[in-house]
Amino acid sequence: MSIRVTVGSASAGALAGLQASSARLAELQEKLSTGNQITKPSDDPAGTVRALELRGDLKRNAQYARSSADATGWLSVADTTYAQVTNLMQKVRSLTVQASNTGASTGASATAIADEITSIRDAIVKLANTSYNGQPIFGGTTIYGQAGGPAAPFEVVGGVVQYTGDNGTISRTIGDQNQVQINQTGTTAFGTDAAGTTGLFALLDNLVANLKTPGNGSPAGGAVAAPPKPRPIGVETQIPFADHRGIRDFQADGDNALWIQDQGRNWYHATLFGPCFGLPYAIGIGFVTKGTSAL
Repeated sequence: MSIRVTVGSASAGALAGLQASSARLAELQEKLSTGNQITKPSDDPAGTVRALELRGDLKRNAQYARSSADATGWLSVADTTYAQVTNLMQKVRSLTVQASNTGASTGASATAIADEITSIRDAIVKLANTSYNGQPIFGGTTIYGQAGGPAAPFEVVGGVVQYTGDNGTISRTIGDQNQVQINQTGTTAFGTDAAGTTGLFALLDNLVANLKTPGNGSPAGGAVAAPPKPRPIGVETQIPFADHRGIRDFQADGDNALWIQDQGRNWYHATLFGPCFGLPYAIGIGFVTKGTSAL
């Protein structure tokens, strides 16, 4: 039996082959132009599922990277703030040592030291209100600046620094099941409560109050009564007072004399060989007469 192939059937077969090749060429060109192996789900259903999973992983990793960068920025600002607060507290320490070593100076000097410590406290309050991307880093989760609400985590009310924030935590997710806390509340960082009776700022306020209160080891707050004249023990004896160890308090008595009180609250009167320029210098160049005071 013979098969007859007509010109029409041969042309139809050739045309079908060309159309298939053209469709395949168009598909390859689309993949080349878009850079996508799968342009529609029907191209590869299983591959489409894997591609969607991979795309989700990429988006999550990008979010983790953004969260890590945000956490790093937050912690960097906090670290810088802590360093600045530490430097200011070192200055407070120096002023405190200076005040304790000049307890016999005028009340104006102690008041000046107290005022400087108050200025440092105010500077620390500003640092405690530091923000990152508009959010206070020590304010917990409280929203600030709203009508009727607090303007900042730390506010000076009646001369007392109070904490207006909460103890809420702020966290960032930086990996799969990996969440880290990036904030410290004002109570944790500075120990300050809502009433302002505890913590760093209360300590500074107490220090300022002591410096400005007469009778606390310095003549702060104005004139201080001179120590009572010592009552001689037997015959008054001139003895050298070579150093200032064991000194509890002292007060200048003119240019060439000094009252000294030891840890046992005994007063000594030093006659100096030169002007009283400072405790270590004065003690090293004079003699004292031992006596007891009424204190």
